[in-house]
Amino acid sequence: LSQPHAYHEKYKPYISDLRLFPLINGKRMSLKQAEFIMDNYNRLTLSVTRSLGAKGIDVSACIKKYDPSSIFYDSVHFTSQGSQVVANCINQQLDLHLGHLN
Repeated sequence: LSQPHAYHEKYKPYISDLRLFPLINGKRMSLKQAEFIMDNYNRLTLSVTRSLGAKGIDVSACIKKYDPSSIFYDSVHFTSQGSQVVANCINQQLDLHLGHLN
């Protein structure tokens, strides 16, 4: 699974003081740096799964069509609605990956 995140400008935090940014050498990353790191992490995760012959589920791409403010409490943790969206994304992908079993 890729890791959905809200490290982009259109996200309005559920509670502003919960906005989390990764640290590097004791300094907080900027919004663009955090987005870059998370997007590359997701690309690498999916690349490794493909190289191992496994099926990856790109949850991050799936939820990008939704308003992130209703999906995330902070930059990485889901609201209850976000959890439902993620579950639906995973179920849809599992149906595609496992469709040959029907």
